[in-house]
Amino acid sequence: MFYINPGSISLQRISAGTGSASLGRTETIPAMLSHRKAHLEFRASKEESLLELLVDGKPLSQWKDVAGWVGKGSGILFYAQTDGAGVKISNMTLSEWDGKPGSESMTNTIASEDQLHLANRDKVSGKVTRLRDGKFEFKSNAASLEIPAARVTQIVLSSAATNVVQHAPWEIQASVAGGGRISLALESWNAEKLTGRNQSFGAVSLNPQSIRQIQFNLGKSKAELELGSPDDLIWEGHEK
Repeated sequence: MFYINPGSISLQRISAGTGSASLGRTETIPAMLSHRKAHLEFRASKEESLLELLVDGKPLSQWKDVAGWVGKGSGILFYAQTDGAGVKISNMTLSEWDGKPGSESMTNTIASEDQLHLANRDKVSGKVTRLRDGKFEFKSNAASLEIPAARVTQIVLSSAATNVVQHAPWEIQASVAGGGRISLALESWNAEKLTGRNQSFGAVSLNPQSIRQIQFNLGKSKAELELGSPDDLIWEGHEK
């Protein structure tokens, strides 16, 4: 149970027959004292018995329950324990977490080597040299490896200097279901298929039903875009 207090959050383990036990408490959270609202993100990994808290997108605290995962239900319950001022909950989203700590996934540290994050939560550092026949060819300090793409959950490329990509006149950016985005030079678009080419990996084909939004005029500067109407630059998909 996460207990939200004025300016701090604590975590308790609730077990049938044994009552509650404190797992820890955060330091004072200034954003919850100086502002009327805050964005709270609660993460949980059943396999690792790990719980994590982010406030306004920044990792704040992490708890690992040495007693193991005790939760048996499949629901989430919100309730107030005081009769004071009301608390409003809005914009609630539920999504899957890959189990990677926020401090790692949100770091601004410049990477000097490529990293592959694997399905078993290991990671290897080195240089990605090629993707061929469903396998990454990867060169590390220890050896050259071939890693099946199906085992890779995340690719973090090193921060070596790259060429600035120039947007083609008919290049668009499509936002698809699930939160991903892809840029491509538009070639054709009908009721069954949208096709084009991405400058990095070639031909792209999308089902229009999976597209949530399309942004046009990627090559124009911010000043040029401000002269036009935003409604002319973005197409919103509509669910049936």
